[in-house]
Amino acid sequence: MLKKTTFIALFVTFLLALTACSQSNSTTKRLYDALPVNVDGNPEGDVTLVEFFDYRCKFCKKIQPDIEQIIQADDNVRVVYRDIAILGADSEFASRAAQAAKLQGRYLALHRLLINSKQPLTIERVLQYAKLANCNVEQLQKDMFSQTVTEAMAENKALAKMMDIKGTPTLFAGKTQDTNSKPKEFAGDPTKAEIEALISSATNS
Repeated sequence: MLKKTTFIALFVTFLLALTACSQSNSTTKRLYDALPVNVDGNPEGDVTLVEFFDYRCKFCKKIQPDIEQIIQADDNVRVVYRDIAILGADSEFASRAAQAAKLQGRYLALHRLLINSKQPLTIERVLQYAKLANCNVEQLQKDMFSQTVTEAMAENKALAKMMDIKGTPTLFAGKTQDTNSKPKEFAGDPTKAEIEALISSATNS
């Protein structure tokens, strides 16, 4: 009887571990997932860098030039940006605009204007940037509150919760094809060297 009980306990433990591994694998796949047109750097890169950010976060703005320099120097890195709009209504408006720009294939163009903006991201300025990014602004405004955009924003927030993100920016890096391993993480205000080290640790893991 004791042997049978022990066997059952071990089997249950195995199933729980298998389930946890499967859930982790699924989360990592979702974390890295993005259409090539919305990926910065090399869409086919062996290493994926994921940034959770807010368009009004000063530290997110601070590291953007570093990320751009890194992907210019290293053509093996793909970058997936995940906005989570934690700093209020203006942040959410900017995020919705960026997500709507994806439907026109203009995400990266608008993203760069928004994240590099030195001016407050008012509604008017966001729409001006959308025009500069060659978006159809009238269509963009319609799409901003569509189910597609709302679901995309919800997915980013769900992933942020799964990854236990406390603030922005938070960076993850891992081998693009290795969704079984937990990605490396850096939360806070990283220097360029720290971002490079994060990518390097993912490359060599």
